Amino acid sequence: MKKGWTVTQLTAIGALAALGLVISLPGAVVAALTGTSFIGAGVNVIAIGILYPLVALLFKKVGSVTLWTFIGGILALPFPIAGPPGFFLKIPYFVFWGVLTDLTYLIFRKSEKVAAIAISAFGIGPALILAPLFWKILGAPQLEKQYSSFSPWYFVLAASIAGGLLGYLSYLIYKKVEKTAIVERIQK
Repeated sequence: MKKGWTVTQLTAIGALAALGLVISLPGAVVAALTGTSFIGAGVNVIAIGILYPLVALLFKKVGSVTLWTFIGGILALPFPIAGPPGFFLKIPYFVFWGVLTDLTYLIFRKSEKVAAIAISAFGIGPALILAPLFWKILGAPQLEKQYSSFSPWYFVLAASIAGGLLGYLSYLIYKKVEKTAIVERIQK
């Protein structure tokens, strides 16, 4: 596989970032109506649990999810996704999760199934602990407070189990599309 990025891969990354945004819009509507971004994230947890490992498996490049989340963070700026509209700190927040996903993929990439499960389990469960810390570092006390209320160990455990199941579902989706022409072209 080539080391650089092809036009096809960059186009696919951008298209998947736009797809992630479209899938997240219902959560954004809930966040806007309730005034609580965490509720929007809760609504979007299914998309998060499926798309993050799917992007890693589709591209099989460390850095692909980071690039995808960077583009996704920029696209999310005008929407109440991961913070209020126009909140520029959502870009490093998105990128943080992309880097975490890429590192998880790097560790577990020898087994696609284990990688997909680990990406979602580690990305969703510990997010309940890491998100408040990250928002505190970025200086967003309102978001820190919202996320902190959902970080007891039993929420983290339940979210990790749910994440693992979503990661497995992502793996099954990948296996269904793995031999299609578009995926083979992306992976060239």
